[in-house]
Amino acid sequence: MSVELSWASAEKTLICWQVQAPWTWEEFDHGWSDCHAMARSVTHQVDCLMDARSFGFVPKNMLQMIYDRYMILPSNLGIVVILGAPTMMKVIIDVMRIIKPETFSRYHLSPALRKPTASSHRNMCASPNIP
Repeated sequence: MSVELSWASAEKTLICWQVQAPWTWEEFDHGWSDCHAMARSVTHQVDCLMDARSFGFVPKNMLQMIYDRYMILPSNLGIVVILGAPTMMKVIIDVMRIIKPETFSRYHLSPALRKPTASSHRNMCASPNIP
């Protein structure tokens, strides 16, 4: 599977997304459902970190898909940090901040600090220091 989620620690305060090309909308939808279930399984605030450094090409229908499917966040979801987002994804997030600021003001973009490797994908959330 090209979209995987995991808790960063036993405290369950950070959900880590790893998205690696190629991926499908079906995989992304499954990840979104898992994210909601994980966040609802606890009563405290949960943040998300999405490693998009190996996201691949942004599908041509991404803006519509995000608008149609991903506008509702769990009530206890805090911020969503997207690490190494492709340029088009950054543009789409900026547009969504205008359309639905109450949701997308929680999204923050962070540049990739280095190129991803297989080990960095496996260990990104295992380490307290984000690469």
